[in-house]
Amino acid sequence: MFKKIGISMAILLMSSNAAFADTMLPYLGAELGYDTGKWKIKDVTSVKTSADSNGVFGGLFAGLSWTLAPQFVVNTEIFGEESSTSISTQQINITGGTAQAKLRIKYSYGGSVLPGFKFTDIAMGYLRVGVIRSQFNLHQTIPPTGSTSNWGQNNATGGQFGVGVQANVNSSWGVRGEYDYVTYNSFTIFGNTISAHDNQFKIGVLYNFY
Repeated sequence: MFKKIGISMAILLMSSNAAFADTMLPYLGAELGYDTGKWKIKDVTSVKTSADSNGVFGGLFAGLSWTLAPQFVVNTEIFGEESSTSISTQQINITGGTAQAKLRIKYSYGGSVLPGFKFTDIAMGYLRVGVIRSQFNLHQTIPPTGSTSNWGQNNATGGQFGVGVQANVNSSWGVRGEYDYVTYNSFTIFGNTISAHDNQFKIGVLYNFY
């Protein structure tokens, strides 16, 4: 997954240097964060189980920053993350009995637009509006008939909405802190319908290519 993200980042940076050298500022960064939320599993008998999710994640991002006016900035950004976010083991109904199930996120990637306002020459606040796609893995102690594995997976797409602050350490390096709310479209694994809503708190460091 990170190989694909790395290739996308390289293409983004090369295209920015060629087409937007006078107006766009490319940047690269890394981030760490804590993820907490509420996930729901509706099993094959339509019984719903809710559980708190939590975990940590880390990833890379790359973007282009466009200064519209002295105080207004718009960034476009792509990112990729590895995650340990999961819920505790839950008992769910299956056809003919019950089973233990545990759900987790393996990785995420996506793209965002970040409009920002500069408070000073070195600090700004910004919003994030984007699309995220995550791979969810479900371990079920008794797999459904026809499955050869206790593990099932599916990719879910969601919306990402956040707010953050960023400060420049010097002309090239910057740091930022951010909160994002993530809501996913419902999806199914092993016949269970899953919905997820997450809160992400993260810090990052970035390098600007002047």
